[in-house]
Amino acid sequence: MKKTIALVLVLMLLTVGLALPVGAEDKTTLEGNWVFTEGNVTEIPQEAMDAFNDATAELVGCVYEPVALLATQVVAGMNYCILCRATIVVPEAETVYVLAYVYRDTAGVSTLLKVQDVNISLFDGTEMRGE
Repeated sequence: MKKTIALVLVLMLLTVGLALPVGAEDKTTLEGNWVFTEGNVTEIPQEAMDAFNDATAELVGCVYEPVALLATQVVAGMNYCILCRATIVVPEAETVYVLAYVYRDTAGVSTLLKVQDVNISLFDGTEMRGE
């Protein structure tokens, strides 16, 4: 199980790396640059969790479980790119991985900007869609 999550995280970082602009060479956090999380990405900081929980509090029909904070972006507030397990609330629903983009403004108001499906094809041609 841990190997599966590790593989998903590595592949997600590669996928996000292709989709997001790279930050400054010296890793200085500049406004507008996406900065990849360093260290253990599964240890999501409380401010990111608070933003995620506030942004998803009113959602119904799907349960999003944060797995890792992949990147942040300083804007007029903060953007978070969070890898989540997503399960639609129906019997025997399949769990899938998604990228949730959350924005928290300077007043502390959080918004779910986008949820992007993640489809990871393994080297043998099979798809990894969750557990």
